[in-house]
Amino acid sequence: MEISKTTDMKRLLNNREVVVVTHLKDIDGIASAAIAMNVFGERLSGVVFSDFEVDAIKEAKGILNKLNPKNSVIIFADLNFNDNAIELYEETFKMLRANGNVIIWLDHHTIASKNVKELIEKYADYIIAGENKDYCGAELVAEHVAKPLGEYKEKVAKLAKMAHASDFALHDEEDEKCKELSYAIASYLDTKDFQELQAGLLKFAEAVAKDPNNYDADEFIKERATFYEEKQKSLKEELGKNAHVINLKGHTIVVGFNFSGSLETNDSCDYLFSLAATSGRKADMALYVKVDRGTGHNRVADNSNINSVPLAQIFGGNGHPKASAFPIPGDLLNELRNPKMKEVAKQNFLKLIEEKWEPLLTQKNKGTNK
Repeated sequence: MEISKTTDMKRLLNNREVVVVTHLKDIDGIASAAIAMNVFGERLSGVVFSDFEVDAIKEAKGILNKLNPKNSVIIFADLNFNDNAIELYEETFKMLRANGNVIIWLDHHTIASKNVKELIEKYADYIIAGENKDYCGAELVAEHVAKPLGEYKEKVAKLAKMAHASDFALHDEEDEKCKELSYAIASYLDTKDFQELQAGLLKFAEAVAKDPNNYDADEFIKERATFYEEKQKSLKEELGKNAHVINLKGHTIVVGFNFSGSLETNDSCDYLFSLAATSGRKADMALYVKVDRGTGHNRVADNSNINSVPLAQIFGGNGHPKASAFPIPGDLLNELRNPKMKEVAKQNFLKLIEEKWEPLLTQKNKGTNK
């Protein structure tokens, strides 16, 4: 735990209205919003979905400005940011505090830098932040908000459990339902309209909040999951044609590119691991490059000791030891997006990865995963 600043949550909330700002890409963010819906009911005056990328943070800031909450509680859950977003967050925090709002920050990702840490400490009234191996974002909302209010009831417990299994990539009897919801969320990965994205994710959260046991029967979730599955086949074919294997200090890393759209990250990385296995190689890590979104996503194999956080941070990203993401450098991204340059750009990207990552990795001993 890198920051812990707590106080009496019941006193802090003090029957105020609540706005939740949470992660837009995964079940953890949806579950965080759903828990808040169950805990606060009509006191929940807004839900905003954001991300770690600057463009998404700008959009979320704009929505908060329009909501213009006053004397309310703003809960940031399952969100992280890097130095390139400090100015945006400081502007947001200042606006919220000027209007008499209380700020609660609940996150389980590694804090990107000293500057980020100091900014959160400066403005937030209640903080649990930093790499957390026990709780995901939704669980932090359940533990630090629902429990003190006496609202840790059956639905909240179910939502927290669901988020934990999904975020920590654990397998249980809910796998198929979680996959359906993950696919539905992933159907918005290539959406350019941020308002459409907000509206869709809000519908998911409402369905999950209403019935955490049967949300997979919700027609809208089924519709969006089917939409994703329809584009999944062609995107995997493209990914397979643009997969490469590199070896860094004995570690096998499979790298894949999608140019025409984006797959759900775990889905794409599982596919990359399987491609490596088919060719007789056991990959230690998969790197999935979403060219359209301009991001790279790392997933470390269960039996590998690679820490993906510094690999992401060297490119201005962040995450967890087993899963992280980072923005693709601008000039290289422009080349990858240029059909005439993309083949050369892929090779340049692989060379850059080798150059930047090799010094950060320790030599893997032969015959082991270390």
